[in-house]
Amino acid sequence: MQGTTILPETIDYIKKHFNTITMNWYIDATPEIIEHSLTIAKHYDYFFFSHSEGVRKNHDYGNSHVKLLHFACDPDIHKPCILDANEKKLHESEITFVGSYYPERERVLSNLLEYNLSI
Repeated sequence: MQGTTILPETIDYIKKHFNTITMNWYIDATPEIIEHSLTIAKHYDYFFFSHSEGVRKNHDYGNSHVKLLHFACDPDIHKPCILDANEKKLHESEITFVGSYYPERERVLSNLLEYNLSI
């Protein structure tokens, strides 16, 4: 949800009436999301971006508490997936895309179709 549908007044109300710390982590950094973050970030105690451009623009805007938080994995939880021959035939690919869908990302990936790659 990333907080793009939560009004700043709602965040302020939650902080005041529930005596809680608020945080948000924007994992995408489209121009629209970065623009939205400039006005919403100040309402959170902690605000993170997984992309340095979102952090930089927020710092330029005066939101110095916005920090960079990269994606990570925990080797105790995220294990390699061992596939049998049938599963490999069905799922194995030369290229894997992991991320949110945006039309521009589809356009970029569609440019690879002419190379007959398994995506």
